[in-house]
Amino acid sequence: MQFLAGLVDVDATLRSLWASLCQLIYKLIAFLYELFINLASVKLLTNSDIKPIYQRVTMILAIIMVFYVTLEVVKYVVQPDKMTDKEKGATNVVRNMIIVVIMIAFVPTIFGWAYDLQNSLIKNQVFSKMILGRQNNDMENVGKGFSAQMFSLFYRYDDEFWESQGKSEEEVTCDGTSCAKVVQLNISTLASDGELPYIHMGLNEKEDVTISSISNAKKQEVRKITFDGLFAVVVGIFISYVLLMYCVDVGVRIAQLLFLQVVAPIPIIGYLAPKKDGMFQKWIKQCVTTYLDLFIRLAIICFVLLIVEILGDAYHSHTLVNGVGNVSGTMRTFMYIAIVMGLLLFAKKKKKMLQELFPK
Repeated sequence: MQFLAGLVDVDATLRSLWASLCQLIYKLIAFLYELFINLASVKLLTNSDIKPIYQRVTMILAIIMVFYVTLEVVKYVVQPDKMTDKEKGATNVVRNMIIVVIMIAFVPTIFGWAYDLQNSLIKNQVFSKMILGRQNNDMENVGKGFSAQMFSLFYRYDDEFWESQGKSEEEVTCDGTSCAKVVQLNISTLASDGELPYIHMGLNEKEDVTISSISNAKKQEVRKITFDGLFAVVVGIFISYVLLMYCVDVGVRIAQLLFLQVVAPIPIIGYLAPKKDGMFQKWIKQCVTTYLDLFIRLAIICFVLLIVEILGDAYHSHTLVNGVGNVSGTMRTFMYIAIVMGLLLFAKKKKKMLQELFPK
């Protein structure tokens, strides 16, 4: 084993492996966020696609309505006093039938208006401007920026350590370039392009330094770039999972809205026999809650991004742990990671909380 360890630098091999995985994972994080935003604007079928389905369903419902009217006429012949009944009288039956016909005719238009409003709110980045306070913000770049900010927790140049060794940024080089600039290049490229093309540059370079302690001082080799690869991969996978579930939920919403639109004539005809918790009322409730679900998700994810930015500023300025006492840099990093992961779980579970917080 010692012979193999002499031939293979296990630590360097693992760092290269983690770096390769991070190239995929943090690119995936940026992609999933962009996918979520694009899915939010999807309209699966146009009115022309739904029209044939409507015609077939309406034909069936027309037969049902004829049967319903015939049945009502028979009731009035058998019990003439029901003609003037406030709830089941002939006037109310005719009025309800007219309302049903109008609603069936205008449902495609109403859904079209709803989709147009949805796309307008997303295109004009209303939630980003209201919550993040940004004007003309590219939501695609928000996802890349979030990915870069998270990756910067695990991949960094420890300027404090190298300054304690009496070395400036220009003196600590990776492949002939300042290591600080290499780190900055990777982070900035991830934030702008969603890529980590230079992640392997100088990743495994070492330098002999003197580590002083109370009892003695000893020399050892230290990596020039600090890279917590295993934690970067684990946290990146967790973030990717949460964003993937968000995308799946939005996909389910698209299918659910489509279904509610296609079957609309069936619950609408239930209006002919109105009940407090009838089919029509349940359909209305499902339409409203499903439609608003996307906006709640957008608001929540913008809120999470805002808090992450605030926490990131506090983390880099060493004010994240005010009032906690002296903590190491590693503990500060883990505190930040724990808070961000908690925020992401909050974003995923917020629906149940809102249902309990607000009246149904």
